[in-house]
Amino acid sequence: MGLLANMGLVLAMVVVGGIGTVTGPILGTIVFRVIDYYARGYGGEYTVLIFALLMLVMMLLARDGITGIIERVKGRLFGRRQRWAAAAPATNSGK
Repeated sequence: MGLLANMGLVLAMVVVGGIGTVTGPILGTIVFRVIDYYARGYGGEYTVLIFALLMLVMMLLARDGITGIIERVKGRLFGRRQRWAAAAPATNSGK
């Protein structure tokens, strides 16, 4: 039964981090290990509850995982600057 629990934990790490990227599972592992470390300070009985809530929130709100959130934030912050910079030289330079 322990092997099945470990497989579920690995799958949860991949889903939370982001499927389809190399950095996604790494970020998911870091998040789960940090949560595990701090939840053990309270006795460890809240670890599974916190993992389940995190999985539920990620599957409902951020289907791409943490890497998807990072890509969207980067797109919003830096995408506008690139569009503005590309639009500026297109002013009536043909005459």
